[in-house]
Amino acid sequence: MDSKVEVSMFRGFENLLKGKELHLAPNITAKICGVCGATHTLVSTEALEMASGLYPSERAIAFRNVAYSLADIMYNNVTVTYLFQSINYSYVIRRYFIH
Repeated sequence: MDSKVEVSMFRGFENLLKGKELHLAPNITAKICGVCGATHTLVSTEALEMASGLYPSERAIAFRNVAYSLADIMYNNVTVTYLFQSINYSYVIRRYFIH
């Protein structure tokens, strides 16, 4: 089985997955990054599809893309807003709400 991987930033996923069973790849990659686990799950699933030559139907791909997009947008908006950006507004909370 031939495969090709192109990456712009090495994060070591390939080394972490060596010797593991193929069906574990989406679960392992999802846990590497706490913020973008869904993205890693989707990409590793697509890599398994390409490597095996087994592809879902067009309808299943469309459903997966819509479901993933909605879930990822909702998750990332909450994560970025409350975990990453809220610290920038802590002075406002202290000034106006905590006396």
